[in-house]
Amino acid sequence: MAAARRRGRAVGAPSTLRPAFPIRFLTHRTGCAMSAMFRCRIVRALPLLVLSIAWPVRPDAAPASAAGGGPGVATAATDAGEGRHAGGASGVAYTLAATWSEAPPRPGPGRFADAGDIAATPDGTLLVLDRHHNAVHMLGADGGPRALWPNPATTVDGGNWQWVRLDTGVDGAAHVLARGVFAKVDGPPETRWRVDVLDGAGARTRGLDLGSVAPERYVDLAVHPDGRIYVTRTNGNVVRSGTYAIDVFSPGGERLRSLVPPQLTIPINLDVAGDGTLYVVDQWPHTGAPGPGSGKVDGVAIFGPDEAYRETVQFSGAMDVAVGPAGVFVSRDNGVYALRSRQPLYAGPTVQKSPYRLPALGTPTMFSLAVPAAGPSRLVASMSHCTYQGVVAFARPEAGAAPVYHGALDLPVLRGPVYPLRAAFGARLELLQGRFEPLPPGEGSAAFASQLYTTAPQTVQHWGSDGALLGQLGLCGMWNAPQAYADVAADGEDVYSIDHQLITHRPDDHPPAWEKYALELSLDVTVTPHLSAVAADGGGAAVLDVGSSSVLIVDDAGKRVASWPYAAASPDPWAPTDIAMAGDRVVLASGNDGELRMFGRDGAPVARWKAPRPIRGVAIAPGGDVVALDRFGWAYHVAVEAAAGPDGGGPLHRARLVTAWPMPDRTAVARDIAVDPSGRVYVPWVDLAPAPDAVDVAQRVLIRRAGVWVFQPSRASTPVETPVLTTSGRADCVVRADSVAAPRILGLGASATVEHRVDGACAGAATLPVRVAIVFNASESMNTDNGLERAKVGVIDLVSRLDPARTELALIAFADGAAVQAACPSGPADVRPAVANLVAAGDTDWTGALALAGAALACPGGRPDVARRVVLMVTDGARPGAGDDPSAALAALRAQGVEVYSQLHPFLQIAADDVQAAVALAGGTDRAFTAHTPEGLDRQADRVAGRATVIDVPFAALEVGVDLAPDVDFVPGSAEPPATFDPAARTLRWGRMTMEGPNPSVVVRYRVTPRRAGSWVAVLAGGAAALQGGTTAGGRLGFPLPALHVRGASEVLLPRVERP
Repeated sequence: MAAARRRGRAVGAPSTLRPAFPIRFLTHRTGCAMSAMFRCRIVRALPLLVLSIAWPVRPDAAPASAAGGGPGVATAATDAGEGRHAGGASGVAYTLAATWSEAPPRPGPGRFADAGDIAATPDGTLLVLDRHHNAVHMLGADGGPRALWPNPATTVDGGNWQWVRLDTGVDGAAHVLARGVFAKVDGPPETRWRVDVLDGAGARTRGLDLGSVAPERYVDLAVHPDGRIYVTRTNGNVVRSGTYAIDVFSPGGERLRSLVPPQLTIPINLDVAGDGTLYVVDQWPHTGAPGPGSGKVDGVAIFGPDEAYRETVQFSGAMDVAVGPAGVFVSRDNGVYALRSRQPLYAGPTVQKSPYRLPALGTPTMFSLAVPAAGPSRLVASMSHCTYQGVVAFARPEAGAAPVYHGALDLPVLRGPVYPLRAAFGARLELLQGRFEPLPPGEGSAAFASQLYTTAPQTVQHWGSDGALLGQLGLCGMWNAPQAYADVAADGEDVYSIDHQLITHRPDDHPPAWEKYALELSLDVTVTPHLSAVAADGGGAAVLDVGSSSVLIVDDAGKRVASWPYAAASPDPWAPTDIAMAGDRVVLASGNDGELRMFGRDGAPVARWKAPRPIRGVAIAPGGDVVALDRFGWAYHVAVEAAAGPDGGGPLHRARLVTAWPMPDRTAVARDIAVDPSGRVYVPWVDLAPAPDAVDVAQRVLIRRAGVWVFQPSRASTPVETPVLTTSGRADCVVRADSVAAPRILGLGASATVEHRVDGACAGAATLPVRVAIVFNASESMNTDNGLERAKVGVIDLVSRLDPARTELALIAFADGAAVQAACPSGPADVRPAVANLVAAGDTDWTGALALAGAALACPGGRPDVARRVVLMVTDGARPGAGDDPSAALAALRAQGVEVYSQLHPFLQIAADDVQAAVALAGGTDRAFTAHTPEGLDRQADRVAGRATVIDVPFAALEVGVDLAPDVDFVPGSAEPPATFDPAARTLRWGRMTMEGPNPSVVVRYRVTPRRAGSWVAVLAGGAAALQGGTTAGGRLGFPLPALHVRGASEVLLPRVERP
């Protein structure tokens, strides 16, 4: 992820400093040299820590308090009047300042969900039909939003009426073609048609009933200068031609005649010039041309004012036509052309099509056109695309002329956030969302869902630092992947995003400034890129490419600036999953073993260290510190500092844990982390309904809640010891002490409540090494519905979650034959490029592939202590061909103690019995994985690795004691739970309390009354929580020391001015 743009400002120490691996430093009050790659066991009792720790403790920290724990730091009062105290070695604490969630929809003019037909009134006012919202947007001649006209007659006469096309008359009235569907008790629904006439305020002045024309349908309408209305009808479609006509109606709706010119095949959209000349788009079926000798051509048919046929201008694939003072123009796919020209005057982004949702004949793929008679624009086009919805306006309709864009994307509806995936901060918070769709009422607690075939695009939402939802831009990606775009980065207002092959640059919400395939920028075209993460700063972006095991840096024009391998040496088992960049520093983090490494922009190594648990996201804070989010909802702030080498020979770098803190809601999943220039930290989160036990081909996910947590940093007056412990072994744990005094500001004689809490969380580690043979189906069927690409993403993301220190891998791919692509003992770093390079073709050879898997699991060069062996099949679920039944081979593997799982990536139209057969081969629904969200892949990795997702905190009990400061008095009887108070020693002691469950919290409270006024009245002289060892060593945590602002009699407290 990326911090805000800081062009030209170095972050951290300069890249010329000599790196050293491993980094060495000393733990507090010991002579134990510690490596960032290996944790060091402290062998004697210390005043502060007796646990294994992942980061060093600052050597010059304050000594332990009289109560036995390191003192914390009192931070400034928050806006809520609460003193939050959780200091680290540099005195930094993070307070939950806000939760951004459930921003309501804001429909309005200029916010388009599906920009359809467009027309201009005589004064240049633009009318744009929104097919999704069933409304007309009214824009000024300059493109400014003026009004939104919802369809006022949606359910007239019991029909469900939808506006489909529009035009304007010489009087400026809008004429809108409407389609109504009426349910029938004794047959299929009936479709009727009418023309709604709207005045300048959007009011429906009359409706012209066109009746039913089944089996034909009306396609488009055009208004003649004398008020006549031309309407095309046909029953032709994409696969065949049929009957057709152009019906002519009077201004009052009376049918005057029907034109059936023999020169047409499937007439669709049309327009009328000021002199009455009629232009009609005539298409051929997608299956090919009319019969030989027909003499017909496809393109734009022209009829004179007398309705006599003149000619057809050949233009294959024409979608829409418009005529006006600036000329005649036609659209096709993603291009806009002047009639009789083969050179587009404007080309939009690549068309994105779903094979299951082809647009109806007559619905332009991307552009509908109008030619205004007045106003600054001589040609306007409504654009409907997954990247942008709105109006593209041309003052000079000629090739190369720069357009002006009007409008904003409202599909999906701007709200929420609903389904956040990743975040980055530039000039504002950029929030990448997965695809989602609203659920109908009655679907339980969830209001939204995401699944493979959701039609709405992915979006990047823009959030101001005040929590205002400002807008969004659209992303296309793979049409049937809810998370096709994997990451987002921001450099000022420039937004960079990646799918697994493509880098996209968006300086604004308009169509992309550029898109580059990573292969175009690669130095080795024999390697298939697989982009996993992106960061941006200083006029460019850094991309993590796990397909080539490298970092690619591009400038804001898309030019390659640098490319370097991230592995320190070969072999290097490290497999990073996220990237951050700021100034001259690049940080990579891994989602399997928690290791982070810092580099210069030129790839020179600077530092490396390990977090106690796998990292979900990383960002660089102001000044070069690093903030990271682990998989289990804890955030870490780490300082990377220059330090003198042990031999005095030059500066090194070391990582120092400043503080850590848990997310406030453990029922929600934190997905990423970002930081702004002021140091505020942003964590997007989502609350998903539990995944069903059954195999789900659509991979549906129910979304209950989502939002962004905003944490405000504050600094203490005195550096103190960090109140965080970490352990490793059977469990990777984080335990933290915190203190709160509230109210923070009070009058003399009032009392405050003091709360101390200890939060813990543990992630279970694999107790025994595991060996996994991945058997990947690369046959032709995997090309259906992008199955191969979806499977690549699933496998790469899965192995990226497997600890390389505990996992040995092999990759076998098969089609007509089977071959080992990565031999055992490979690690995630070896398997990811091999998976990225796979292609699909041919039939299947399951039997040969499973034989190779059995041989791979023997792994002569592997470690001798492997106790678990696993086969992971990766397939679309299509039934194997005749003579290729893998059942016997799988049974033989199971008989040898091999566990079998399957990662399934079915296509939409797969037969249900094929899916059930695939599940049976895996051994049941609990072994067939179809949930491929980040959380679903976490569960897959845990299952394959034999790792419990969470386990109990390994401490038998906890005792808490605090020493009150001289300036406060204890309020008798206020301790919760009850405590022992010694008035002479001024101490409070709580007896043995149990820490239970995977994410427990122990909380104690009491009240104190200040004895004096002052701006910094200390509550504690010291305090600590003593953890008594259960399954691991015990330790002591020092509570941060809260302080109060006590007002005197003469002090005047001015009202606060709070940010909205």
